[in-house]
Amino acid sequence: MAAQSGHTHHYHPSMHTRPPIVRAVTPFLAARDIGATVAFYTTHLGFRAVTLHPPEKPTLAILDATDPATGTRLGSLMFDSTLWPGEPAMTGQLHLDLGPQGTGSSRVAALLACMGDAAKVEWGPEVFDYGRRECSIKDPSGYSVVLSEETDDPAGE
Repeated sequence: MAAQSGHTHHYHPSMHTRPPIVRAVTPFLAARDIGATVAFYTTHLGFRAVTLHPPEKPTLAILDATDPATGTRLGSLMFDSTLWPGEPAMTGQLHLDLGPQGTGSSRVAALLACMGDAAKVEWGPEVFDYGRRECSIKDPSGYSVVLSEETDDPAGE
């Protein structure tokens, strides 16, 4: 890989005992409306805005999901409303793991109930044979966001 300075740096096994560890992967996506996007993820899905730039009229948002008990960052999303022309688009989906169902009711169902009309459901919720209850909703930019939880319930429910 060529560096901007003109020097070439190569990974060579003799230089390192193992490849570097990737500590996080953060999707960086186009957003139709930064305000609506930040409100959707912070109000309904528990993310926290850690960067809104520029402060006076943000076009860039960095959102973190953290463990409330430990403060550990569990994931991040980045959105920008000016970098890419045209309508936001993505082949695929964002997958949000809500953890195990536990002994109570479904976390997916409870979240959908709390979201009310803000949850634009594409499909589900349904239980799959790989042990998860999932439902897909659309965010304000039209991205598919899958809400997913572990469950022991039989598939098809």
